[in-house]
Amino acid sequence: MDKKGTYAQRFEKGFKLLTYSHSPYEIWSDLMYLFAVEISNTCTRPLKDTEPFKKVWNNREEQYKRIAKKYNEKERTRIIPQMFTLMVMELERNPDQDFLGKMYMTLGISNQNAGQFFTPYSVCSAMSSITINKDFLRKQVKEKGFVSVYDCACGAGATLIAAISECRKLFKRLNFQNHVWFAAQDLDITVANMCYIQLSLLGVAAVVKVGNTLTDPEFRFNEQTAGQFYFSPMWFSDVWTMRRLFHNFDICMNEVGKSNGK
Repeated sequence: MDKKGTYAQRFEKGFKLLTYSHSPYEIWSDLMYLFAVEISNTCTRPLKDTEPFKKVWNNREEQYKRIAKKYNEKERTRIIPQMFTLMVMELERNPDQDFLGKMYMTLGISNQNAGQFFTPYSVCSAMSSITINKDFLRKQVKEKGFVSVYDCACGAGATLIAAISECRKLFKRLNFQNHVWFAAQDLDITVANMCYIQLSLLGVAAVVKVGNTLTDPEFRFNEQTAGQFYFSPMWFSDVWTMRRLFHNFDICMNEVGKSNGK
């Protein structure tokens, strides 16, 4: 820790500087949208008007601009970018944590009326160590080249982050990032964005869907549903692009739930 405090402390300080003009929950929701779109629109920028991401990309870009205008120049150009950097640095320092979920609860901005009481990361870690089986992973990777892990009510992504940590330990000779992909879904766009941000920064291939798992469980990407999906940068890597083509599971996500690490 330097004189300014830890990355988490400095992130929290930046957040509190923003609360002078907006409510805590509004600020948090805005930040998570800005951070998520900053990542998503970088890797899904359409090259031509006919691409499926074109309309979604434009809509998110416009919403990004509308949200950014709510904050003054200092907040837009200094405080918010610094908070993003601090988040990145904290996850680089310790990737084995649910940074945003813990911060969300620490700041007291969780929506208790919606039942948002996030599972402690220590519990998620214990669950992953019990659930994820080394022999299963070895068999799936040998037969198919990859395995998928799915959380139908992801929250900020603690369960999946714990699964990432477990996979990192179990994969010795292979880079787990090239052989495990993660799918997540949540009804709340803010927490879904939190999950997406963290999975993206942890460098895994991931798809996060905003929607009700009970009434709309399928991961079907089309013109009508495109706005529900967020894809991590790793999803578009050469390794995963070729793997999806080779195994014939494309953007429709037909493999979700069929080969998860449970």
